[in-house]
Amino acid sequence: MMELIKRIRLRTLLLLAISNISISSASSITDENWNFRVLLDDKEIGYHNFHRRTQNHIQTITSEATFEYKLLFLTLFEYQHDNVELWKGNCLNSIESNTNNNGIQLQVSGQQSDNSFTIESSNGASKLPACVMTFAYWNPQFLDQSKALNSQNGKYVDISVSEPITETLNLNGHRKLARRYDLNAGELDLQLWYSEKNEWLALASEVKGGRILKYQRTGVNL
Repeated sequence: MMELIKRIRLRTLLLLAISNISISSASSITDENWNFRVLLDDKEIGYHNFHRRTQNHIQTITSEATFEYKLLFLTLFEYQHDNVELWKGNCLNSIESNTNNNGIQLQVSGQQSDNSFTIESSNGASKLPACVMTFAYWNPQFLDQSKALNSQNGKYVDISVSEPITETLNLNGHRKLARRYDLNAGELDLQLWYSEKNEWLALASEVKGGRILKYQRTGVNL
């Protein structure tokens, strides 16, 4: 009888241990979303959504964008972009992206090795430093970089970022205090806004014809 009781107790302890491991594993996974409505001037033309899953200090970033600009029934511009990035800390470990830029097809594939990051794209193949970052707007530490990998075309470009300017941002009909950074990367000029808690809130860029492309954060209580 005593032997049976011992077995039952042992089995119970094992079940509790397994349960604790499962709970611990589940609690180590976190999910975050950055969802944006995209506007050209004041006309909404699509969305760009980002999802980050963190597990055991590994981050998987999945992003999806779709834009379509129409005049009456005529489509003047369309854009689709799908991207999956794997990160270890602030270093990109791998990237796979596909882009349709108004009929121009672009692909980027990259992988980190011990001493370099190998990138293959529609522009050819190249080796970059072992630790690189894409234009990871969702990570404010991106603003400290002097170079960044363009996930759309695979180019590794110089960037410069201004000191922040505190201003009031009109976000989805609400006024919010934010810090604005001006970013330059060759032909690309951007304005980026972050909350006082370093949450990415918005983006703006001048595009062809002097029009303004804007990202406005949605879906969370900011």
